Amino acid sequence: MCGAQGCAMSESVAHIPRPPMPQDFADGSPPTLREFFDLEFPARVTLAGPIRSHSHVLVHGPTGVGKTQLANGIAIALGTGSSFLNWPTPERPVSVLLIDGEMPGGELQERLVAEIGGRTERADIGIVSVPDWLVANGAPALNLADPQWQAVVETWAANYEVIIADNLQSLVYRPGVSMASDEWWAPIGVWARRCTGKGHTVILNDHDNKQGSNFGTTTKTWGADLVIHLEKDDNFTPGACRFILKYEKSRGMHGALLQPLNVEVRLDGVANKWTYSPVSGYSMVAELANEGVSDGEIARALHITPSTVRGHKHRARKKGLIK
Repeated sequence: MCGAQGCAMSESVAHIPRPPMPQDFADGSPPTLREFFDLEFPARVTLAGPIRSHSHVLVHGPTGVGKTQLANGIAIALGTGSSFLNWPTPERPVSVLLIDGEMPGGELQERLVAEIGGRTERADIGIVSVPDWLVANGAPALNLADPQWQAVVETWAANYEVIIADNLQSLVYRPGVSMASDEWWAPIGVWARRCTGKGHTVILNDHDNKQGSNFGTTTKTWGADLVIHLEKDDNFTPGACRFILKYEKSRGMHGALLQPLNVEVRLDGVANKWTYSPVSGYSMVAELANEGVSDGEIARALHITPSTVRGHKHRARKKGLIK
């Protein structure tokens, strides 16, 4: 027996039209070059810093680093039209559908209350708590690899500009298929592209492996427009969440906006306070030098000259940052 939400969900699936199939395009022909130049495509506009409309974003990091904190922060900032980090935001709320696959509903409430800080009157945000809204009402667990569930999420998201899914491991169920395989990721990647084609921005949270890279297949990043990596900050601060935010891929964005950031979120249970500072050049050089990367490779990776690398290494040694 299903709850009210579960029954409504099942009924909505039955009325979702069949998506276009490859054979539907067999009688057509691609536009010529002249026709292609005359086509009008939707502009990709800034929603929050490097996050743009009609884009696919992947955020990954180790367990407990702050991925959910960042997802909630982005959702609240967009949904209330508020500033966030050093990211430019539009002077209007951007509608967000936030899907949380593992956090208990009560804890998610507490986190969002502290994040929004009294701005609920203008928040344009929808919340799907899988454990305590869907499952508790008799629905099966949401599975983004299932075409029926994909269709349900697209129906929910019809009036939202941004879809945030936190996180892949709790929202994808493929028994017998290795999570590290292309096969595991393929249906989610196709679904994300379909959503961006419909005008949504899709932000997916994902875990790191033990080596500090994104867990699973590298094809996860191939279709992404933006890849953000969160790294643990060893400078522990009581009552705060700290991490280093780095950009691993950014399509169509460049410049100072993509400089890595030291991020801290002060958590007092009432109103979170976000602060940030640029990661200094010499600390980045020290990190790479400690990994055994040569001066020439560091220069190419950071787009600086070899002499600048040597200067940063000298400063880093004085501060004891190079082993």
